[in-house]
Amino acid sequence: MRQIESATEVVRPKHQASGHLRVGLPGDLGIQILKPVFTEFMSEHPAISFEISTTDRHVDILREKFDVVFRVGEVQQNALISRTIAHLDMALVASPIFVAQWGLVEDVRRLQKLPFARYTMAGRHYPIRFVNGTEIVPEGRVDLDSASAIREAVISGVGAGHLVRRLVQEDIDQGRIIELLPSMKLQTVPLQAIHVSGNMPPHRLTLLVNFVAGAMRRA
Repeated sequence: MRQIESATEVVRPKHQASGHLRVGLPGDLGIQILKPVFTEFMSEHPAISFEISTTDRHVDILREKFDVVFRVGEVQQNALISRTIAHLDMALVASPIFVAQWGLVEDVRRLQKLPFARYTMAGRHYPIRFVNGTEIVPEGRVDLDSASAIREAVISGVGAGHLVRRLVQEDIDQGRIIELLPSMKLQTVPLQAIHVSGNMPPHRLTLLVNFVAGAMRRA
C-alpha cells in the first residue's frame, strides 16, 4: 500500500504532495529545525500533516512506526536507510566560574582531568574526538541524556561540556560560557535522516528530507 501511495505521489505536481508523516527530531536541535518547517515547508505543502516527537532518546524507528527520524550521530539499527544531511561542528565549553576554579586548559592531558557533564545514552558515554585522531572519554561528574540539560549544567559550573556548536554559539558570544582548546579542531558529527528501507520512500518524505538538508546548509 505504501508503494502504491508513493507511486501516486510521484506523478503529482510538487505542490500537491499530501499525506501524513510521523517524524522524530533531536531535542534542542529539533527546535531549530522546526522553525523553517513551520514557516516555510508547511506553507508550501498544505496537504501534508505531521506528528512530531522531539527527543534525544534513540527511538526504535520500526517499533514506534516513525516515517523518518533525524538523528545526531551514527546509526546502529538494521533494516534502515540513512542519509547524512549535515556535518555539525562541535565545541568544548565551560563556565567562567568553572574555568576560574579549574584553570585554563592548555592540552588534552589537562582536559582529561576535568569533570564533565557527559552525554550518556543507554549506558554509553560519548567520546570527544579531535581531527588529529586524538580521542578521549571524559570523566563525568553528572551524566545526562539531552543537550539542554548538559548546557544548563555547563552554565551552572557543574562541569565542562561537549556540545553541538550551534546550540551554544550565542552563549559563547555573550560570555556565559568559554570555549576550551579553541585551537584544536574537533571532529564534526553527522546529522542523519533515517527511515525504513524500501524501494521507494513516499514523495512527501523525500521533500521533507531535502528541505531540512537545505535549511541546515542555510543556517
